[in-house]
This record gives sequence, C-alpha cells and structure tokens, in this order.
Amino acid sequence: MKSFFYQTGLFMCFALSFGQNVFAQTLNDVNENIVQVLDLIMLQKELTDAASNGEYDIIHIGEGVFDLSLMDQDLGYYPLPLPQVIKEEKHSIMIVGAGAGKTIFDAGNSVRKLGLSTAQLKDDMGVSITVRGITFRNGGGSSSDHAGLSIHTKKGIIEVRECEFLSTDGSNGSTLLAMTGTEEGFGFIRVINCRFDSLQSTVKLSSSRTSAYVEESTFTNFRDYPALDISNNLGKSFISKCKFINNHSIREAPLNANVFPNGTVEVADCIFENNFGAQSGAVKVSGREARIIFNRNTLTANNGGKGSGAALLTMEGSGKITVEANLFKENYNNTQGGGLSIIAGGSKIAELDDSKAFIGIYNNIFSENRTADEGGGVYVETQKGTVEIINNTIVGNTTLAFPICNTSAGLCLKTVMNEASAVIYNNIFWDNTCKSKLGSDLRIDNDPNSSAVGWLFEPDSIGASVLISNNVVRNTSINISNAVAMENQFIENPLLDSIFKLHPNSPAIDA
Repeated sequence: MKSFFYQTGLFMCFALSFGQNVFAQTLNDVNENIVQVLDLIMLQKELTDAASNGEYDIIHIGEGVFDLSLMDQDLGYYPLPLPQVIKEEKHSIMIVGAGAGKTIFDAGNSVRKLGLSTAQLKDDMGVSITVRGITFRNGGGSSSDHAGLSIHTKKGIIEVRECEFLSTDGSNGSTLLAMTGTEEGFGFIRVINCRFDSLQSTVKLSSSRTSAYVEESTFTNFRDYPALDISNNLGKSFISKCKFINNHSIREAPLNANVFPNGTVEVADCIFENNFGAQSGAVKVSGREARIIFNRNTLTANNGGKGSGAALLTMEGSGKITVEANLFKENYNNTQGGGLSIIAGGSKIAELDDSKAFIGIYNNIFSENRTADEGGGVYVETQKGTVEIINNTIVGNTTLAFPICNTSAGLCLKTVMNEASAVIYNNIFWDNTCKSKLGSDLRIDNDPNSSAVGWLFEPDSIGASVLISNNVVRNTSINISNAVAMENQFIENPLLDSIFKLHPNSPAIDA
C-alpha cells in the first residue's frame, strides 16, 4: 500500500481504548485510498509502513489525548539502512495534528516520546521530516532517556512548526531534541511558532556544518536548566523574534548557544524579560574562531549570578562580535556587566590568538542596570583585539563597589595586552552612579593585572592604545593615560527624554 496520507475531511473516529482520532489517507495520481487509524497501535503501524513504502508520507492526526504511557515502547519512525534492505527509504514524512491543544501526546510522567530518524541510513539526502500542530506534555520519570519529540537526520531537513511542549519534568533529557549534519554539510533545522512552557528539561538543537533556525517561538517558566541550548560547527544558529520570559537556569543561561570555528550565532529581534541564569541572566553565547551577531533585542529585569546581568558573549581566538540596536534595562548581576559583558581572548592551551578579534558595540541603550563590581552598564575585555564602541547611550547605571567607585558605573573597558586597540566615539554617558554617589561613567583599564586559561598578564606601564572622542562624559578613570587620546568631550546634561532621544534643545546635538 502506498502511504501518501492526506486528509480531505474530518472523520470522527473514536478508539475503544484511548478515545482518540487519527486519520491517515492514501493518495496517488489515479485514486485515493483512505485509512482510518483508531489508536496508537494502529498509528505505529502506519509509521512502520511509511518507513518502507518508498513514498512521500503525510499522516494527519485528529483531535484527542494520546496516552503514550500506556505503550511499552516509543512511537517511532526508523527506516532500515543498507544492507538490511535492498533500497533505502529516503522520502519525506509529515506528521500533522489538528492543532496545538487539540492533538495531545501525553507521556503520563514517563519518558515515552515520538522518535523520528533517518540518521541510520547510509545517505538521507533529500529527506525532510516535519511535525506540526501537536501538543507534547507531562514527560518525566527516572530514565536517562527523554520525553517529548526526538528527530535526527544526517543531511535531511527537520521542521517543527506550531507545536506545544508543556509540563515536562526531570533533568534527563530534552522536551525537543533535533540533530542534523555531517562532515559534508547539508541538513537544516527549523523550529517556528512553537510554545515551550513550564519545563525542567532543555530544548536542544545541534547542527554540524549546517544551520538551525528558531523563529517566533516562546520559552517561558523553565526551571533549573537552559530553555534553549543550540550549537553549531561551520554553520549558523539563528534565533529570531522569540520570547524568553520567567525562566530560571542554575546552569549557563536561559538561552545558551555555542559556536565553533567558522560558524555564526545570530540573535535578533527577541525579548528577554525577568530571567535568571547562573552565568548570565538571559543569554550566553560562547564562540571559538567564529562570529556572534546580537541585534535589536530587548533585555529587561534579568538577573545573572555571574558573567552578566543580561547577556554574556565570549570568543576564543580571532572571532567577531557585533552588538547593535539593543535595549538593556534594569538588569543585575553580582560580578561585572550589569547589562552586557563581552570577553574576547585566546587560550594558551588551545593555542588560539585573538590578535584579529573584533568587538563592535553600536547604537545600543543601557539604562538602570546594576552590578556589584565592574561595568554597571557594560563590561568589555579583550587581550589583543580591536574594539569599537560607537553611538551608544549609557545612562542611569549603577555599580555597588562603594567606596571604590572607579570600577565604572557606565562602561568598563579592559585591554589586556599592549597590541589591543579601542575607539570610543559619539556615546552619551550620564547619571551613572556608585551607590548613591556620582560614579565613574567610563573606566579604561588598559594595563590590567589579568589572567586567562594558561596565561598570566602583568602590568608593564605601557598600555594599549585607546581613542576617546566626541562623547558626553563627566567622569573618566584611566589606568595608563599617556596611551589614551581624549578629544572633544562634553560635560553638559544631554537632555534625554523618556525614550532616550535627545531633546531639541540638547547641547549634544551637533556639538
């Protein structure tokens, strides 16, 4: 039987044992063969048939609650590889529910899941696996396995669309696990318009030499572990128009991303609100010889245990980090970078050199962020790289390092080695405080006593070159002043309005 499943109408079929409706229909160029599947056992039969029929399969599942805990094994789609079969099944499959909240896979606090894989095939080029319109809920248990949905390909495309993942307990795996990629590349992961709520286990996406996109999805009320853990090597991770709200992670951050040589992580147009992370309140992105892009995001009321109150971006070796047009407001942490921390540097153990590393921070707003130590608004550190900080507004931030107020309530920049260089141009620093007192708006530590993995850097009284030009800034603290050029600084009130725009009468306009 050719299993090209296609739903042409709503057939209300009630299973005697589970009380659910599944519709699987067959279509070819000549006629339609309709198959009505009444329970999970019959659904598994259709998945098994689809794994060997040599055709493009679509399975439609009607409304109902499917109790996966009643099954003695996972639901699965696993085409057999050569030489177990004469010809491998390399066709696509779609599993389509009636909609989130209507078609519900309930694990009943077990680790039962829907598993779909073509990674066991010798070559799955051309395959696509799509899951759409299904709610996965109530996973848990003590097994080392995970509940929910698992999809794995080598070169195939993975798409999860308009699904929900709710109330999954335990630290034993992901509510959604998707993996793709080989040494040859190919493959793709896309998660779009999904909702993840009240979970304890991580959504994990991994791509090798290919890309993973997460778009228009919400991550709320996660406990203990990152909400989203995404990684790539020689590919791109793209997180866009997502919301991360009320998540609490005792590891890393609610959004944890890793990127390896020649890969890219881009986070754009996202909202991060009222999150906590052990290493960063909202976001941690770690790169090695890669690129990090962080643009047009809003980060408010996040709390980081260390690293940063909202966003921590790190790079080993000569990568590139750009941060542009974001709002960092009312974030807090107890070490450095109340709003943002960027740390770029090589590792002696990894034999990496950051002499070509680049950090660019442009057109951002940092307001009312707090830290217990350095950089109430922003903390930036590089060993030998280049830094540009241009057109930012850094106002009303606080350091609690009283009475030592030269750690900077606004921006703290550390250039560890003399080969580093920095330009700080056309920024507004205003009303940054050290507890209740006026604090240092800008701290330049261009000859620090610093250490990194395998390295120890001691001051040599030379200092890295820093140009500070055309800024509104009242209080600047500089370590080695003869290496710093300051020009055209303004100390008058810039007259900012409630949305941080300059008043028409501002002395900073065309100054």
